[in-house]
Amino acid sequence: DDFGLVKTTDGGASWSEMLPRTLQFAMIDSSHGYFYGYSPGASNLEALKTSDGGATWDTIFSAYNGSNTTAFFLDTLNCWIMLGGQDFHSSDGGNTWTINSTGNHDGFISFVSPTEGWETVPGGVVYHTTDAGSNWTEIYRDSAKEMGEVQFADSLHGWITTGLPGPIRWNGIMTTTDGGSSWSTYEILDPSESSFPSLSFAAGGKIGYVWDKAAVLLVRLTKNHPLP
Repeated sequence: DDFGLVKTTDGGASWSEMLPRTLQFAMIDSSHGYFYGYSPGASNLEALKTSDGGATWDTIFSAYNGSNTTAFFLDTLNCWIMLGGQDFHSSDGGNTWTINSTGNHDGFISFVSPTEGWETVPGGVVYHTTDAGSNWTEIYRDSAKEMGEVQFADSLHGWITTGLPGPIRWNGIMTTTDGGSSWSTYEILDPSESSFPSLSFAAGGKIGYVWDKAAVLLVRLTKNHPLP
């Protein structure tokens, strides 16, 4: 099954589908946004951009069908796509793209500025960049875990969904207050019952959501939580 992109203009009373088969989506403001996935009639992965609230979409990136791929859209200019082990970056809203680096770049990414970001990759590894992805430095490794989606609120505070490898069973959240040098882990579900690779936390960091295609779970991190 695939996620679809829907829109409401009446507070959620009714919804209309804009784009099917969505992998990543972000609205920067009420007018500008990005879609990454498979647009209607397309066989390749595409990144689309709107400047009129989703009424029309323009293609800014198209590539072959990749099984391990993610994207991150920071603002109206800066966006990144990880595909086939390569790191694609645009600093002009998708008009032009640069392949920043090659290697093991098939994970989730999060940026807090046009230059600073983090990436999680298979094998329990976290990378950090301060030059928009031209170079990545390993800052954390735990081969006993798998790392899922990563989110940073600023240069210090971040969250990652974690799970047990082979096959992956998502059951926890890691948090950091020092930019990823050290992490605290919180188990939120029995591994046999969990499947929550995605997450979203507010800047305060104590309450957030984890979800998959079937359910959304509200999480409150309180036990020995490192944030103030």
